Amino acid sequence: MMQFYKLDNGVRVILVPIAGIQSVALGIYVRAGTRDETAENNGVAHFLEHMVFKGSKNYPTPESLMVLESTGGFKNAGTSQEYTMYEAKLPSDKLDLGLSVLSDIVLYPLLNSEALENEKKTILEEIKRRNDQSEELVVENFYTMRYKNALTTLGTVKSVKSLHRDRFVSFWQKNYNTANLLICISGKFNKPELEKYFGHLPSAQQISWSKPEIIPGPMINIIERPADQQVQMTLGGEAFAMTDPRRFALSVLFRVLDFGLSGRLFKATRIDRNLVYNIHAGADLDSDHGSWLVMAGVSHQNLKELLEVILKELKLLKDEPLEDSELADAKEKVRVPLLFSLESPLSQMEWYAQQALFRPQEILTHAQAIEKVMAVTAEDIQNVARDLFTTNNLYLSLVGPVKNGELHDTILKI
Repeated sequence: MMQFYKLDNGVRVILVPIAGIQSVALGIYVRAGTRDETAENNGVAHFLEHMVFKGSKNYPTPESLMVLESTGGFKNAGTSQEYTMYEAKLPSDKLDLGLSVLSDIVLYPLLNSEALENEKKTILEEIKRRNDQSEELVVENFYTMRYKNALTTLGTVKSVKSLHRDRFVSFWQKNYNTANLLICISGKFNKPELEKYFGHLPSAQQISWSKPEIIPGPMINIIERPADQQVQMTLGGEAFAMTDPRRFALSVLFRVLDFGLSGRLFKATRIDRNLVYNIHAGADLDSDHGSWLVMAGVSHQNLKELLEVILKELKLLKDEPLEDSELADAKEKVRVPLLFSLESPLSQMEWYAQQALFRPQEILTHAQAIEKVMAVTAEDIQNVARDLFTTNNLYLSLVGPVKNGELHDTILKI
Protein backbone atom coordinates (compact mmCIF):
# COMPACT_ATOMS: atom_id res chain seq x y z
CA MET A 1 0.00 0.00 0.00
CA MET A 2 1.28 3.47 -0.90
CA GLN A 3 2.53 5.58 2.01
CA PHE A 4 2.90 9.37 2.06
CA TYR A 5 4.48 11.13 5.02
CA LYS A 6 7.02 13.77 6.02
CA LEU A 7 10.28 13.52 7.89
CA ASP A 8 10.51 15.72 11.00
CA ASN A 9 12.21 18.47 8.98
CA GLY A 10 9.49 18.54 6.34
CA VAL A 11 11.05 16.42 3.57
CA ARG A 12 8.20 14.62 1.84
CA VAL A 13 8.37 10.88 1.28
CA ILE A 14 6.20 8.59 -0.81
CA LEU A 15 6.72 4.82 -0.79
CA VAL A 16 5.08 2.54 -3.36
CA PRO A 17 5.78 -1.18 -2.84
CA ILE A 18 5.13 -3.40 -5.89
CA ALA A 19 4.88 -7.15 -5.50
CA GLY A 20 6.43 -9.66 -7.88
CA ILE A 21 9.38 -7.65 -9.19
CA GLN A 22 13.10 -7.52 -8.37
CA SER A 23 13.88 -3.86 -9.08
CA VAL A 24 13.43 -0.54 -7.35
CA ALA A 25 13.00 2.98 -8.74
CA LEU A 26 14.30 5.90 -6.70
CA GLY A 27 13.54 9.52 -7.39
CA ILE A 28 14.63 12.71 -5.67
CA TYR A 29 12.40 15.54 -6.82
CA VAL A 30 13.16 19.20 -6.19
CA ARG A 31 10.29 21.67 -6.55
CA ALA A 32 12.46 24.11 -8.47
CA GLY A 33 12.79 24.75 -12.15
CA THR A 34 12.55 27.44 -14.79
CA ARG A 35 9.79 29.25 -12.86
CA ASP A 36 12.38 30.04 -10.18
CA GLU A 37 14.69 31.80 -12.64
CA THR A 38 15.04 35.36 -13.92
CA ALA A 39 16.03 36.59 -17.36
CA GLU A 40 19.57 37.07 -16.03
CA ASN A 41 20.05 33.48 -14.78
CA ASN A 42 17.73 31.76 -17.27
CA GLY A 43 18.89 28.18 -17.78
CA VAL A 44 20.50 27.81 -14.35
CA ALA A 45 18.07 25.09 -13.13
CA HIS A 46 18.81 22.88 -16.13
CA PHE A 47 22.53 23.69 -16.02
CA LEU A 48 22.63 22.80 -12.29
CA GLU A 49 21.04 19.44 -13.12
CA HIS A 50 24.07 18.80 -15.35
CA MET A 51 26.59 20.08 -12.82
CA VAL A 52 25.64 17.80 -9.94
CA PHE A 53 26.86 14.85 -12.01
CA LYS A 54 30.31 16.45 -12.30
CA GLY A 55 31.10 15.61 -8.68
CA SER A 56 29.86 15.80 -5.10
CA LYS A 57 31.27 15.52 -1.58
CA ASN A 58 31.55 11.72 -1.45
CA TYR A 59 31.58 11.10 -5.21
CA PRO A 60 33.99 13.81 -6.37
CA THR A 61 34.38 12.79 -10.03
CA PRO A 62 32.05 11.75 -12.85
CA GLU A 63 33.84 8.39 -12.85
CA SER A 64 33.04 7.75 -9.18
CA LEU A 65 29.35 8.34 -9.95
CA MET A 66 29.41 5.44 -12.38
CA VAL A 67 29.10 3.11 -9.39
CA LEU A 68 25.36 2.91 -10.04
CA GLU A 69 25.91 1.68 -13.57
CA SER A 70 28.28 -1.00 -12.25
CA THR A 71 25.22 -2.58 -10.59
CA GLY A 72 23.52 -2.89 -13.99
CA GLY A 73 21.15 -0.06 -13.11
CA PHE A 74 20.95 3.45 -14.53
CA LYS A 75 20.55 7.04 -13.44
CA ASN A 76 18.86 9.95 -15.15
CA ALA A 77 17.73 13.52 -14.55
CA GLY A 78 15.44 16.11 -16.05
CA THR A 79 14.39 19.73 -15.60
CA SER A 80 10.98 21.27 -16.23
CA GLN A 81 9.32 24.58 -15.53
CA GLU A 82 8.31 23.47 -12.03
CA TYR A 83 10.66 20.75 -10.82
CA THR A 84 13.97 19.00 -11.30
CA MET A 85 14.10 15.21 -11.04
CA TYR A 86 16.97 12.86 -10.28
CA GLU A 87 16.17 9.18 -10.66
CA ALA A 88 17.73 5.73 -10.69
CA LYS A 89 16.48 2.24 -11.37
CA LEU A 90 18.40 -0.48 -9.56
CA PRO A 91 18.35 -4.09 -8.40
CA SER A 92 16.27 -4.15 -5.24
CA ASP A 93 19.25 -4.89 -2.99
CA LYS A 94 21.09 -1.75 -4.18
CA LEU A 95 18.61 0.85 -2.92
CA ASP A 96 20.94 2.09 -0.19
CA LEU A 97 23.67 2.68 -2.77
CA GLY A 98 21.18 4.63 -4.88
CA LEU A 99 20.20 6.77 -1.89
CA SER A 100 23.86 7.39 -1.10
CA VAL A 101 24.66 8.58 -4.63
CA LEU A 102 21.55 10.61 -5.43
CA SER A 103 21.37 12.30 -2.03
CA ASP A 104 25.04 13.24 -2.27
CA ILE A 105 24.81 14.90 -5.68
CA VAL A 106 21.63 16.77 -4.73
CA LEU A 107 22.73 17.90 -1.25
CA TYR A 108 26.50 18.26 -1.68
CA PRO A 109 27.42 19.16 -5.27
CA LEU A 110 30.94 20.53 -5.68
CA LEU A 111 30.02 23.00 -8.45
CA ASN A 112 33.64 23.27 -9.50
CA SER A 113 34.32 26.43 -11.53
CA GLU A 114 36.51 24.71 -14.10
CA ALA A 115 34.00 21.91 -14.59
CA LEU A 116 31.28 24.53 -14.91
CA GLU A 117 33.05 26.37 -17.70
CA ASN A 118 33.67 23.11 -19.52
CA GLU A 119 30.05 21.98 -19.18
CA LYS A 120 28.90 25.38 -20.41
CA LYS A 121 30.17 24.34 -23.85
CA THR A 122 27.88 21.29 -23.72
CA ILE A 123 24.87 23.39 -22.75
CA LEU A 124 25.53 25.82 -25.58
CA GLU A 125 25.70 22.88 -27.99
CA GLU A 126 22.38 21.65 -26.57
CA ILE A 127 20.83 25.05 -27.29
CA LYS A 128 22.19 24.94 -30.86
CA ARG A 129 20.78 21.45 -31.27
CA ARG A 130 17.36 22.63 -30.02
CA ASN A 131 17.45 25.57 -32.40
CA ASP A 132 18.26 23.21 -35.29
CA GLN A 133 15.37 20.87 -34.45
CA SER A 134 12.27 22.62 -35.78
CA GLU A 135 10.00 20.00 -34.15
CA GLU A 136 11.37 20.98 -30.72
CA LEU A 137 11.65 24.70 -31.37
CA VAL A 138 8.04 25.05 -32.46
CA VAL A 139 6.77 23.57 -29.18
CA GLU A 140 9.07 25.73 -27.06
CA ASN A 141 8.00 28.78 -29.06
CA PHE A 142 4.37 27.85 -28.37
CA TYR A 143 4.94 27.77 -24.62
CA THR A 144 6.86 31.04 -24.48
CA MET A 145 4.64 33.07 -26.81
CA ARG A 146 1.59 32.95 -24.55
CA TYR A 147 2.98 34.46 -21.35
CA LYS A 148 4.63 37.74 -20.46
CA ASN A 149 8.30 37.33 -19.51
CA ALA A 150 8.24 33.61 -20.28
CA LEU A 151 11.56 31.76 -20.05
CA THR A 152 12.85 28.64 -21.75
CA THR A 153 14.23 25.65 -19.87
CA LEU A 154 17.61 25.67 -21.65
CA GLY A 155 18.01 29.44 -21.42
CA THR A 156 19.57 31.60 -24.12
CA VAL A 157 23.13 31.71 -25.39
CA LYS A 158 23.55 35.08 -23.65
CA SER A 159 22.13 33.98 -20.29
CA VAL A 160 24.07 30.70 -20.21
CA LYS A 161 27.36 32.41 -21.08
CA SER A 162 26.82 34.78 -18.15
CA LEU A 163 26.36 32.00 -15.58
CA HIS A 164 29.19 31.63 -13.08
CA ARG A 165 29.62 29.65 -9.88
CA ASP A 166 28.09 32.25 -7.56
CA ARG A 167 24.78 32.11 -9.42
CA PHE A 168 24.69 28.32 -9.18
CA VAL A 169 25.43 28.38 -5.46
CA SER A 170 22.78 31.05 -4.91
CA PHE A 171 20.12 29.12 -6.85
CA TRP A 172 21.01 25.82 -5.14
CA GLN A 173 20.98 27.32 -1.63
CA LYS A 174 17.65 29.03 -2.24
CA ASN A 175 15.81 26.08 -3.79
CA TYR A 176 17.45 22.78 -2.84
CA ASN A 177 16.00 22.63 0.66
CA THR A 178 13.67 20.51 2.78
CA ALA A 179 10.56 22.48 1.78
CA ASN A 180 11.16 21.57 -1.87
CA LEU A 181 12.44 17.99 -1.53
CA LEU A 182 10.42 14.86 -2.22
CA ILE A 183 11.77 11.31 -2.07
CA CYS A 184 9.83 8.66 -3.98
CA ILE A 185 10.65 4.95 -3.95
CA SER A 186 8.72 2.40 -5.98
CA GLY A 187 9.21 -1.33 -6.47
CA LYS A 188 10.73 -3.96 -4.19
CA PHE A 189 12.44 -2.56 -1.09
CA ASN A 190 12.81 -2.88 2.66
CA LYS A 191 12.20 0.12 4.88
CA PRO A 192 14.66 2.73 3.58
CA GLU A 193 16.99 4.63 5.90
CA LEU A 194 15.89 8.08 4.80
CA GLU A 195 16.69 9.84 8.07
CA LYS A 196 20.31 8.80 7.55
CA TYR A 197 20.53 10.82 4.35
CA PHE A 198 17.97 13.60 4.78
CA GLY A 199 17.03 13.81 8.47
CA HIS A 200 19.84 16.20 9.47
CA LEU A 201 18.78 18.95 7.04
CA PRO A 202 17.33 22.12 8.58
CA SER A 203 13.67 22.94 7.98
CA ALA A 204 12.86 25.59 5.37
CA GLN A 205 9.91 27.58 4.04
CA GLN A 206 8.62 27.03 0.54
CA ILE A 207 8.60 30.01 -1.83
CA SER A 208 5.34 30.50 -3.70
CA TRP A 209 5.08 31.27 -7.41
CA SER A 210 3.13 34.00 -9.12
CA LYS A 211 0.72 32.68 -11.70
CA PRO A 212 1.96 33.35 -15.26
CA GLU A 213 0.39 36.38 -16.92
CA ILE A 214 -1.38 35.32 -20.11
CA ILE A 215 -1.18 37.36 -23.30
CA PRO A 216 -4.69 37.27 -24.85
CA GLY A 217 -5.17 35.42 -28.14
CA PRO A 218 -5.72 34.71 -30.90
CA MET A 219 -2.05 34.95 -31.81
CA ILE A 220 0.35 33.66 -34.45
CA ASN A 221 4.11 33.51 -33.94
CA ILE A 222 6.35 32.48 -36.83
CA ILE A 223 10.02 31.55 -36.97
CA GLU A 224 11.01 31.69 -40.63
CA ARG A 225 13.13 28.84 -41.98
CA PRO A 226 13.00 28.98 -45.78
CA ALA A 227 15.27 25.96 -46.22
CA ASP A 228 13.03 23.58 -44.24
CA GLN A 229 10.96 21.07 -46.19
CA GLN A 230 7.94 21.31 -43.88
CA VAL A 231 6.19 23.79 -41.65
CA GLN A 232 6.18 22.54 -38.07
CA MET A 233 2.97 23.59 -36.37
CA THR A 234 1.76 23.74 -32.78
CA LEU A 235 -1.77 24.99 -32.23
CA GLY A 236 -3.14 25.23 -28.72
CA GLY A 237 -4.12 27.36 -25.79
CA GLU A 238 -4.55 27.72 -22.07
CA ALA A 239 -6.03 24.79 -20.15
CA PHE A 240 -6.16 24.53 -16.36
CA ALA A 241 -4.21 23.31 -13.36
CA MET A 242 -3.51 19.68 -12.46
CA THR A 243 -5.79 20.12 -9.44
CA ASP A 244 -8.83 20.91 -11.59
CA PRO A 245 -11.52 18.20 -11.51
CA ARG A 246 -12.08 18.71 -15.24
CA ARG A 247 -8.73 17.02 -15.93
CA PHE A 248 -10.41 13.61 -16.17
CA ALA A 249 -12.79 14.78 -18.88
CA LEU A 250 -9.85 16.45 -20.62
CA SER A 251 -7.90 13.19 -20.69
CA VAL A 252 -10.84 11.43 -22.35
CA LEU A 253 -11.35 14.29 -24.80
CA PHE A 254 -7.78 14.01 -26.06
CA ARG A 255 -8.10 10.26 -26.51
CA VAL A 256 -10.99 11.05 -28.84
CA LEU A 257 -8.73 13.39 -30.79
CA ASP A 258 -5.52 11.36 -30.71
CA PHE A 259 -4.87 7.66 -30.12
CA GLY A 260 -2.86 5.74 -32.68
CA LEU A 261 -4.70 5.38 -35.97
CA SER A 262 -8.16 5.77 -34.44
CA GLY A 263 -8.07 9.39 -33.28
CA ARG A 264 -10.34 11.87 -35.01
CA LEU A 265 -7.45 14.13 -36.00
CA PHE A 266 -5.46 11.33 -37.64
CA LYS A 267 -8.51 10.18 -39.57
CA ALA A 268 -9.48 13.68 -40.72
CA THR A 269 -5.99 14.87 -41.66
CA ARG A 270 -4.20 11.76 -42.92
CA ILE A 271 -6.65 8.96 -43.73
CA ASP A 272 -9.26 11.22 -45.33
CA ARG A 273 -7.05 13.97 -46.83
CA ASN A 274 -3.37 12.87 -46.78
CA LEU A 275 -2.30 16.26 -45.43
CA VAL A 276 0.22 14.99 -42.87
CA TYR A 277 2.31 11.96 -42.04
CA ASN A 278 1.51 12.23 -38.33
CA ILE A 279 -0.39 14.45 -35.93
CA HIS A 280 -0.54 14.51 -32.14
CA ALA A 281 -2.66 16.22 -29.52
CA GLY A 282 -2.52 16.36 -25.75
CA ALA A 283 -2.51 18.42 -22.58
CA ASP A 284 0.25 19.54 -20.23
CA LEU A 285 -1.06 20.50 -16.79
CA ASP A 286 1.10 22.28 -14.22
CA SER A 287 0.43 23.22 -10.61
CA ASP A 288 -1.59 26.39 -11.27
CA HIS A 289 -2.11 26.52 -15.06
CA GLY A 290 -1.87 24.30 -18.11
CA SER A 291 -1.91 23.98 -21.87
CA TRP A 292 -3.63 21.99 -24.58
CA LEU A 293 -1.91 21.56 -27.93
CA VAL A 294 -2.05 19.94 -31.36
CA MET A 295 1.24 19.30 -33.22
CA ALA A 296 1.99 18.34 -36.81
CA GLY A 297 4.41 18.83 -39.68
CA VAL A 298 2.89 19.86 -43.00
CA SER A 299 3.89 21.06 -46.45
CA HIS A 300 3.52 24.80 -46.89
CA GLN A 301 0.80 24.48 -49.52
CA ASN A 302 -1.34 22.36 -47.17
CA LEU A 303 -0.93 24.51 -44.05
CA LYS A 304 -4.15 26.50 -44.29
CA GLU A 305 -6.25 23.44 -45.12
CA LEU A 306 -4.71 21.56 -42.18
CA LEU A 307 -5.60 24.40 -39.80
CA GLU A 308 -9.15 24.51 -41.12
CA VAL A 309 -9.57 20.75 -40.62
CA ILE A 310 -8.17 20.83 -37.07
CA LEU A 311 -10.35 23.77 -36.05
CA LYS A 312 -13.39 22.03 -37.55
CA GLU A 313 -12.69 18.93 -35.45
CA LEU A 314 -12.30 21.01 -32.29
CA LYS A 315 -15.56 22.84 -33.00
CA LEU A 316 -17.32 19.54 -33.53
CA LEU A 317 -16.47 18.52 -29.96
CA LYS A 318 -18.13 21.72 -28.75
CA ASP A 319 -21.23 21.37 -30.89
CA GLU A 320 -22.03 17.67 -30.80
CA PRO A 321 -21.94 15.29 -27.82
CA LEU A 322 -20.06 12.02 -28.25
CA GLU A 323 -21.95 8.88 -29.14
CA ASP A 324 -22.00 6.31 -26.33
CA SER A 325 -19.72 3.92 -28.23
CA GLU A 326 -17.04 6.54 -28.93
CA LEU A 327 -17.15 7.73 -25.32
CA ALA A 328 -16.69 4.16 -24.08
CA ASP A 329 -13.77 3.60 -26.46
CA ALA A 330 -12.08 6.83 -25.38
CA LYS A 331 -12.36 5.90 -21.71
CA GLU A 332 -10.70 2.56 -22.41
CA LYS A 333 -7.86 4.43 -24.13
CA VAL A 334 -7.23 6.23 -20.84
CA ARG A 335 -7.87 3.27 -18.54
CA VAL A 336 -5.69 0.64 -20.19
CA PRO A 337 -2.44 2.69 -20.35
CA LEU A 338 -2.95 3.42 -16.65
CA LEU A 339 -3.13 -0.33 -16.05
CA PHE A 340 0.00 -0.89 -18.12
CA SER A 341 1.89 1.70 -16.05
CA LEU A 342 1.24 -0.37 -12.92
CA GLU A 343 3.82 -2.83 -14.27
CA SER A 344 6.65 -0.25 -14.23
CA PRO A 345 8.33 1.01 -11.03
CA LEU A 346 9.51 4.13 -12.87
CA SER A 347 6.01 4.90 -14.13
CA GLN A 348 4.54 4.46 -10.67
CA MET A 349 7.26 6.61 -9.14
CA GLU A 350 6.52 9.45 -11.56
CA TRP A 351 2.75 9.03 -11.10
CA TYR A 352 2.87 9.44 -7.33
CA ALA A 353 5.77 11.91 -7.13
CA GLN A 354 4.11 14.61 -9.21
CA GLN A 355 0.93 14.29 -7.18
CA ALA A 356 2.81 14.48 -3.88
CA LEU A 357 4.72 17.55 -5.09
CA PHE A 358 1.79 19.57 -6.33
CA ARG A 359 -1.42 17.91 -5.17
CA PRO A 360 -0.59 16.38 -1.75
CA GLN A 361 -4.15 16.84 -0.54
CA GLU A 362 -5.45 14.51 -3.29
CA ILE A 363 -3.03 11.70 -4.11
CA LEU A 364 -4.97 9.21 -6.19
CA THR A 365 -4.13 5.59 -6.80
CA HIS A 366 -4.45 4.31 -10.36
CA ALA A 367 -7.72 2.62 -9.41
CA GLN A 368 -9.15 5.86 -8.01
CA ALA A 369 -8.13 7.78 -11.13
CA ILE A 370 -9.70 5.12 -13.34
CA GLU A 371 -12.92 5.38 -11.37
CA LYS A 372 -13.06 9.12 -12.05
CA VAL A 373 -12.30 8.58 -15.74
CA MET A 374 -15.08 6.02 -16.07
CA ALA A 375 -17.52 8.52 -14.51
CA VAL A 376 -16.90 11.11 -17.26
CA THR A 377 -19.98 11.88 -19.34
CA ALA A 378 -20.43 13.15 -22.87
CA GLU A 379 -21.72 16.40 -21.35
CA ASP A 380 -18.51 16.74 -19.31
CA ILE A 381 -16.40 16.48 -22.45
CA GLN A 382 -18.56 18.93 -24.35
CA ASN A 383 -18.33 21.44 -21.50
CA VAL A 384 -14.52 21.21 -21.40
CA ALA A 385 -14.37 21.65 -25.18
CA ARG A 386 -16.54 24.76 -24.86
CA ASP A 387 -14.30 26.10 -22.08
CA LEU A 388 -11.02 25.62 -23.95
CA PHE A 389 -11.70 25.73 -27.68
CA THR A 390 -12.50 29.42 -28.08
CA THR A 391 -11.15 31.99 -30.52
CA ASN A 392 -9.44 34.08 -27.84
CA ASN A 393 -7.70 30.92 -26.60
CA LEU A 394 -6.01 30.00 -29.88
CA TYR A 395 -2.24 30.35 -30.25
CA LEU A 396 -0.39 29.16 -33.34
CA SER A 397 3.36 28.57 -33.39
CA LEU A 398 4.98 27.91 -36.78
CA VAL A 399 8.57 27.10 -37.74
CA GLY A 400 9.59 26.53 -41.33
CA PRO A 401 9.16 27.88 -44.87
CA VAL A 402 6.41 30.35 -43.99
CA LYS A 403 6.76 34.14 -43.82
CA ASN A 404 5.78 36.50 -41.05
CA GLY A 405 2.57 38.26 -42.01
CA GLU A 406 1.58 35.51 -44.43
CA LEU A 407 -1.12 34.29 -42.05
CA HIS A 408 -3.42 36.58 -40.11
CA ASP A 409 -5.04 36.05 -36.72
CA THR A 410 -8.41 35.96 -38.48
CA ILE A 411 -7.64 32.43 -39.63
CA LEU A 412 -7.80 31.38 -35.96
CA LYS A 413 -11.53 31.31 -35.43
CA ILE A 414 -13.62 28.64 -33.77
